[in-house]
Amino acid sequence: MAGRWLAFGLALLMTGWSGAGSALELRVGVAGAGTSAIRTIVEQFEASSGHRVVLVPDTAQGIVRRMEADETIDMVIASSVVVDLLTAKGLVRVGSRTDLARGGIGIGMRDGVASPDISSLEAVERLLTSGVTIAYPDPATGSASGLYIADLLRRLGLADTLHPKVRLASSGEVVSLVARHEADLVLQQMSEILPVTGVTMIGPLPPEIQVTITYSAGIAAAAMEPEAARAFLAFITGPASLPVLANAGLEPPQQP
Repeated sequence: MAGRWLAFGLALLMTGWSGAGSALELRVGVAGAGTSAIRTIVEQFEASSGHRVVLVPDTAQGIVRRMEADETIDMVIASSVVVDLLTAKGLVRVGSRTDLARGGIGIGMRDGVASPDISSLEAVERLLTSGVTIAYPDPATGSASGLYIADLLRRLGLADTLHPKVRLASSGEVVSLVARHEADLVLQQMSEILPVTGVTMIGPLPPEIQVTITYSAGIAAAAMEPEAARAFLAFITGPASLPVLANAGLEPPQQP
């Protein structure tokens, strides 16, 4: 009998079993706004659950490529459009999409610069055509904000005029162009402007040209740790996360 129990124990050790309450490593692909807030929420979740979360920040296209290449991703946080695309491709579990927050686009400028008037469409047009260099997320990366801003400039008839003054970068880097004096202002999700040192949020775009982007999470179809992903999803939509998201300039998602 003792020999059988010893053999059983050795088998458990060899298979890496460590009990139902063992800590797990969760890999979360992140594309878009709120990365700074998500890092804070991750720290809180790790402290309360014992699980470890590895964030994999990338552009929207980068996250899609990673998942298509079978990189280990247990959960994805991105715009609802990207999560829906991944679901349609069979890379995110049907029915797992959960809306987390909404965010609008704002204008940021270097600290110490006099804040211009951006209270109306006419005021924004005056600012953009005043000779300033303008940074915004590169639409080619799949950025929802970048795609909207590029389309907005076309609709306003300013795309060709402003082209020499435009500086494009990934969503995660574009605000830093202003901090490094490589651009005078940035158009980007407000949640991405607020955390960057050296850049001041001037304010949101006026209502007539504002767009609200919904950010969602989805559990990967090939998730290695689906239970941990569900636990993190419950935490990020729970009451402890609401003030963190609000401080990042994000609003609760619209209720159906």
